[in-house]
Amino acid sequence: MPLKKVIQNNDFTLAMWQITEDSIDLVRKLKPVSFELKYLNRIKHEKRKTQNISARILLNLFANKKVYLKYLENGVPYCDEFQFISISHSHNITIVTTSKDPIGVDVQYKNKLVNKVQSKFINSKDVLLRNTNLNTNLNLIWCYKESVYKALNGRKCSLKTNIEINLKDKIGVFCTKNEVEKFKLERILIKDYFITIAKKINNGNSI
Repeated sequence: MPLKKVIQNNDFTLAMWQITEDSIDLVRKLKPVSFELKYLNRIKHEKRKTQNISARILLNLFANKKVYLKYLENGVPYCDEFQFISISHSHNITIVTTSKDPIGVDVQYKNKLVNKVQSKFINSKDVLLRNTNLNTNLNLIWCYKESVYKALNGRKCSLKTNIEINLKDKIGVFCTKNEVEKFKLERILIKDYFITIAKKINNGNSI
């Protein structure tokens, strides 16, 4: 069964699709209208096409009707039926979340060599978990920072300079000279995949 997991709480709704079909089978499930099919036909890479189609199917399942995935000029996805959405893919996994608040989701296959690039995204204010191996800590922080970045809906920032992750308190912070925004963090671990969610806390303020 491709639909593997659904989570619904006061903060967000999340669904995970495990892609076992090819793009032809997924198109049959999606039943796209003409402009959807035109967009999908422009995607030549088979894996990217199946990822995109599966995300559209999940949005239809959320809405319990036909809805349409669209993109802003900066590439941020949106859907008119939901206030905020976020989408992530890794290998044959597609994750879609919806929320009433800005939200970001990221899924990453466990990277055994993440320690070699930690200088590109770790800063001195990031807080790691005790009694947890370094590889897991680094994978989580990388994934959380990607989630916070997506929740910013296209605003430019540096994962290293502007985003701080506290794994202990499950809080993410986006910080610049002019503003500070906080995000509630959650995670799901499925086999070798890290799935992280960042939802904006409404009392975030400016400085």
